[in-house]
This record gives sequence, C-alpha cells and structure tokens, in this order.
Amino acid sequence: LLQLAPQFNQAGYWTQWLHYLEEGLAASISRQDEASEAALAAEIGLLHQRQGRFDVAQSYLQRARVLAHRQADNALQVVALQRLAENARLRRHYTECANLLRMAQSRLPADHPEQAPGYFVAGKAAFDQQDYTAATQSFTQAMQLWEKTGNSGRLAWCVQNLARIAWVHKEFARAIELYEQALTLLKSVADLNNLAVVNMNLGIIYYECHQYEQA
Repeated sequence: LLQLAPQFNQAGYWTQWLHYLEEGLAASISRQDEASEAALAAEIGLLHQRQGRFDVAQSYLQRARVLAHRQADNALQVVALQRLAENARLRRHYTECANLLRMAQSRLPADHPEQAPGYFVAGKAAFDQQDYTAATQSFTQAMQLWEKTGNSGRLAWCVQNLARIAWVHKEFARAIELYEQALTLLKSVADLNNLAVVNMNLGIIYYECHQYEQA
C-alpha cells in the first residue's frame, strides 16, 4: 500500500484509493503495528487534504505525527509536519504554516533532499501572500534538491510555479519558456493532472500575447 500510494496520488485516484488505505490502517491497528499505522495515517491525511477535507486531514496528519514521534521515526515526523504545514496554508493560516515548516526544517540538514517538500510549501505560502521574491527563493531551493535526486515530476512542480511568478511580472516569454520546460518534465512521468494545469495556463498566456493558434 505504501509503495503504491504515490502513484495513485499522482494519478488522481484519491477517492478510490482511500478505501484501500483505510483497510490497511485497520489492519495495522489490529496487528498493533504503529509504524505502519503512522505511515498510512500520513497518506490518508494527504488524500483528504487533496479533496478539501482539511479538518479530517488535520486529524490523520496529527495522528501520524504523534505515532512517528513515539516510533522515533524522524523522516515520517518531517513528512507529517510538512503536510500539516500545507494543510495550514490551504486554510490561509500562514503563521501556523511557517511555524510547522520551521519545526520540520530543524530536524534535517538544510541541503537534505527531504527538505524539498517543505521549501515547496513555503514557496506556495509566499506566493499566496504576494511575496514573489521569497516564493522564487523557496521554489528554487526545492527545485535544486529535487534536481539532485532526479525527481522530474516534482522538479516540474517548481518550474511551473516559477512560470506563474514570471506571468505575474508580465514576463510572458520567460513564462512560456518555463511552462514548456514543465510540460516536457511532466510528460516524462505521465503526470496528467499537472499536464492539464500547465496546458491551460500556457494557453491563457498565448492568448494574452495574441498568439491564438498556439492558444
């Protein structure tokens, strides 16, 4: 279940996959397997978050955090804190988001690959608050770490957000270049959800530039 979770998440099968994760969670509880319970709770929380059920997501993610602490699983604690930070961001609780990210970042060296999701959340929070300088810095930090690990899909997430910042600054040629780069990366990992988003945004920019055939 845990090996398959990232693929089902990326493919967008959030409702269908949730049932299987819940069965796995029940099995881990019945076997008193707290390590699996913590990891599955983190995945269930993420899927609820994806579907806008932020209170439910908060409950599962907090449960994952507590169990990971009890199991002395530092890596999972970092994941849970980062996802809790994203949950706070989605509810526009930016101070809480920043505090959770600081807690997550303090558990790992600054250049550790697992810092990348935290930098990415920080970038989105800065973008939400129109601090485009901070957003650019955070997305770049995340991009550099994911580039080192060869994670093309997540690298593409950073590139497409840098394209959004170029768009805000009306740097349309730069935005188009970045979106095209993101498309290439997303196609390489078959990330259909983000491919749709990037194509839509790229079409809007081409339209604004009066390049109607491309749009």
